[in-house]
Formats: sequence, C-alpha cells, structure tokens
Amino acid sequence: NRLSNFKRFDDETIVLCDLNLVIGANASEKTNFVAAIKFLRDIRAHGLENAISIQGGTDYLRNITIGRNRPIEIAIEFEAPEEGAFTVSYEDKSGLEIGRVIKSEYRFSLRTFSKKSGYRIIDDVLTQSILVNQDTQSSDPRKSLNGSSIIETRISKSKGVLKFRTNNPQKGKPVIADLIPMVLREQVLPQDTLFLEDPLFSFL
Repeated sequence: NRLSNFKRFDDETIVLCDLNLVIGANASEKTNFVAAIKFLRDIRAHGLENAISIQGGTDYLRNITIGRNRPIEIAIEFEAPEEGAFTVSYEDKSGLEIGRVIKSEYRFSLRTFSKKSGYRIIDDVLTQSILVNQDTQSSDPRKSLNGSSIIETRISKSKGVLKFRTNNPQKGKPVIADLIPMVLREQVLPQDTLFLEDPLFSFL
C-alpha cells in the first residue's frame, strides 16, 4: 500500500493487516492516513470527481510542498479470501486446470492542473495473481508446487478501452479469453472514471 504526493505524504509505503490501530504523536499524519481511506471510500460511493470535491479540490489533495510536478498516486494490495474468490479455467496440453485469484494490486495516479481544480487520470491499473491448479498443500500460495503455477493478469485503460496482458511462467500459455470475463473484455469505460468506481470492478 502506497501513498505518493497525497496530503502531507511524500512517498510512503504502509503495511496493513487484518486489524489495524492508528496511534502516534500529534502531526504524525494519522488524520491524513484516514483521509486516504475515506477518499477511496468516496470514490467507490460517489465517483472520483465528487470524491475530490469532498476533499476540497485537488489543491487540498496533493502535497503542497511537492506541487503539481509529480502526480498523486495511491496503490493498494490485498489477498483474496478463500470464500467468494472466483475461479477461472482453461484447457491446454496438460488438461483442464482451475485457477483462483490469490492477490490483487490496484493503483491509480492523477495529474492535477491549476485551473478550476482540474485533473487527468494518467494511470489506472489492476494486476491480479492467479493460482492455476490448486493441487498443493503449501501454506504459502505464492509458491508454485505440485504442478501449480502463478499467472499474472494486468488490466489497464487507454482512451476508455480496456487493455489486457497475461504472463504465464509455464508452457501452454492461456489466452486472454480464458482469464478475463467476457463482460470486461467487451467493456468501454469513460476516460475520466476509475476502475474503483465502476460496478464491474465491485470486487476491489
């Protein structure tokens, strides 16, 4: 999890777990950390433009000591729970294999402008790690054991059109159609919206 040029954060990596307590001295950025969480919540509930307005505009969103030379960037990383994790499947020379998402990373960045608190989305990327063939007793899902492999899918956006890329370390590389639901592959999103605010990405 990362905050860059957000409020008074310069470029900060934050490690979170299932239960988190925020404590610290005055002026240790507790309030700004909570503001980042609220900002993400407001994007989901009200959309990016309204979420920025709730914060007071882009001038109150970015770090004033850094200015507009560097984009605002927020990245979040989380592991998918066993319950409700969707599966993907494909056939190759080794037969039918079942996969599930074990980790997701979502990040976006905004370039801000001086006129009327303007902004532009310059990055909006979802990366997912999919464990294919779950015949493994390992407690660490990141390891590739007993024929299992990790496939990485990357979804980004260019002029509203979704772009997909996969990386399979083993032979028998699956096609995009096997890993990306058709409803996403055929979707065109408005250029000024984020994945986070679109109902198709409600699993974020």
